[in-house]
Amino acid sequence: MIDFMQNRPDFTAESQMMAIEKRRNKAFESLSSMESPLNTTIVIPVYNETSRLKCLSTKLEELLEVSLLSNGNLKWNLLIADDGSTDHTLDIIKALSEEYNSLFNKNNLLTIELPEDLSLRKKTYPQEVQMGGALYTAFNILKTELDKDDFVVYTDFDSSVPLWEIGNTLPFIFEGGDVVIGSRRHTDSVVVRDKLVQSYGSKFISIWKDLFPELGEITNDTNGAFLMFKQPTLNNIVNWANKTETYSAAFKTGALAECIKQGYKISTMGITFIDHSEGSHFEGNNSKGRLSVYARILKDLSRSSDNVELADQISKFSVSELETFLKNYDLNPSLLS
Repeated sequence: MIDFMQNRPDFTAESQMMAIEKRRNKAFESLSSMESPLNTTIVIPVYNETSRLKCLSTKLEELLEVSLLSNGNLKWNLLIADDGSTDHTLDIIKALSEEYNSLFNKNNLLTIELPEDLSLRKKTYPQEVQMGGALYTAFNILKTELDKDDFVVYTDFDSSVPLWEIGNTLPFIFEGGDVVIGSRRHTDSVVVRDKLVQSYGSKFISIWKDLFPELGEITNDTNGAFLMFKQPTLNNIVNWANKTETYSAAFKTGALAECIKQGYKISTMGITFIDHSEGSHFEGNNSKGRLSVYARILKDLSRSSDNVELADQISKFSVSELETFLKNYDLNPSLLS
């Protein structure tokens, strides 16, 4: 069942469009009033997306709109991080990139990149890498290619978060922020999503908080669809991933934990989020698949936790046992019983 997430008592379906339009206007106002351009690389992981490539066209149209309406103050590269697609995803993306790059170049914008070495499933890792592996490889490339004042934006392929939300990060960037999390649980967010997936997410977050209690409320939405990292954080993230061998779906969550442990300034803001999971080939974009993803993330994250007792208990559980535990969490919330 899809419904509105009630982040505020006054948040209704009728007021949704007004709230989105307010966020959109604020984002463009912030971007157009900047004194110097914001340089960003937008990283979007893909895997077998042939049936959903309209989402990429939507992203490209959004980028063109944002670039033009921001008075040229958003300078961007789009980096497509492929996770070893076995269908025609890459061929279609290359064709789209040629079409749109021509348009972007006419408007003095930057271009789309598709490095060949971002095809992760052709490499050997200790586990199936999924989306996290594509992000890891993108971060590993960008940590040396970007300047220290540049930013990397992660967003999902399905266009759940409009890219004009980049404009709403500016107040946090100007305050010296190193990482900005677009949190679906923020009171300023406008969110439409699947209630059952939301329920499993709440259970996952409760255990995640027990694994990393020192991180506080930043754990409320650590696997979100919009994350922004300043270039200096990338080297620490890549080193952490290599040390813990975390190249899986746990990559985003663990990367945020590592940034906090390293003392980077983390900010959380509201976002516009509309669940477009229907038809997705990513197994986590439905209630059954998301449950499995959460279970595997917990096992991976247990290797980085200072809560030795809980981490040891999780490491002894199989993925299927953790899935069962998450299903029954409301009845027995104590993993250490």
